[in-house]
Formats: sequence, structure tokens, C-alpha cells
Amino acid sequence: MDNHSGKINFDLKERAEGSINAAKNIILASIPENEIVTICVKGSYAQDALQEKSDVDLVLILKNNSSFQKAYSLSDQGKEFVPPFSISVYTQEELKSGKVIENRSRAPWSISRFNKNISDMPIIYGQIPEGEFFMRTDERDLSIDISTVKEKVVPEYRLGKLSFYELLKWVTRLTESEQRLKGFRSYLWKRNALNTNDPGHIIHEALRLRVLSDVSEEDKKSFLIRFEEYITLLEQDIKNE
Repeated sequence: MDNHSGKINFDLKERAEGSINAAKNIILASIPENEIVTICVKGSYAQDALQEKSDVDLVLILKNNSSFQKAYSLSDQGKEFVPPFSISVYTQEELKSGKVIENRSRAPWSISRFNKNISDMPIIYGQIPEGEFFMRTDERDLSIDISTVKEKVVPEYRLGKLSFYELLKWVTRLTESEQRLKGFRSYLWKRNALNTNDPGHIIHEALRLRVLSDVSEEDKKSFLIRFEEYITLLEQDIKNE
């Protein structure tokens, strides 16, 4: 890494931490502290993968759902910051049961995946919740990811409803699930890339394209073909388990 890229990465992290602190202060000023279990950070900041277009993803865990809707509304204030922040909200009961509460305004990130990864996420307030929490088998998580990609992600990308950047993020997500199934546990994208032990694995191409400021339409089409081929290979891996 040259000095210029090192300076860029430092500036990105510094700005991200400014947004994280602002989000934390907003949460603590808006939600009674006795209702908060944990505030942590997930996504590209936690995975040491910040880019100029990255936002900051925080997770708020509540003891119950009394302040649930108010907590979710705080994300609207995140648009004012650079980088912007968003706040996902869970209750302890959701994390334990795996079942989402009624009247959710937004669908949650996979509860099973979150519970598997929370120990690798920076905790900025409170502590990791104690007790037994819901986790599916790695095979089941990967199967659900594959179905989501085939039935929603790729169709929405083809319709222009999903960005190429979001498509790349799904490759990192699938690779994480794939590596878990093979016995390697890591929340870091670059670590999962190394764990593949295969320089031709699609994760390497996804990480390369992710840092480019512009990707040609031809390269996007070629990548989508590789992505769909990768999905087919993952389906075969599951059948062979």
C-alpha cells in the first residue's frame, strides 16, 4: 500500500468513526438507557473494507419492543452525515427465538447470520447479550442465501433495482457462508478470500471490482455470468454435503 492509499483509508475510517459516534449519541439521547442492551457496528467498517461509497451500519439491541419503532426512525437522521449511517434494530427475544416481532417496518438482517457474527463486531455500548441465541446450520444459511439471490437479487439487478455494488456485496456474503460450510469462520471479506485457497475464486474478482470508481457494462455482464455459475457450484456443494 502506498502512502496515498494509506492516507485515504485513514481518512475514511476517521470519517466513519465520526458518524458512528454521532449515531451512538443520537441513540442514547433518544432511547432510555435501561432499554438498551447493545450498540455495535457491522458491515464494511467491521470488516475492514471501507470504500468512499460505504455507509456505516449500526445495530441496536433492545431489551423489549417498547421503543422499537422510535429506534428505527433514528436512521432518518443518518442521511445528514458523511458517511451516512443506518441503524438496524433487534430485540433480545428476536435473537433468542429467531422470530421477528409483528408490525416491523423493515425486514431484519438474517438473525442467524447476525448471531454467528456478533462476536466479531465492534461493541460501542453495552455488551454482547448473554444466553442461547438462534442459529441455523451453515448449510441452511447458505441454502437460504442461494434462494434469495436466485429469486430476488439477480432479478432485481437485471431490472435496475439493485446496483452492481450491491451485487458484489452478495458475493462476499455467499463466500462467507460457503467458507463456514467448509469449516472456516471469519466475518472479514479478505480473510474469506484467503480461505478459499483458490486465486480463481469469484471473491477475488468481486473485491477487485469493488474498489474501482467505474466498471464497464461489458465487465458487469461478464461478472453476472460468473456469479450465476458460482451459484450453480454452490448448489452442487450443498448436494454433496
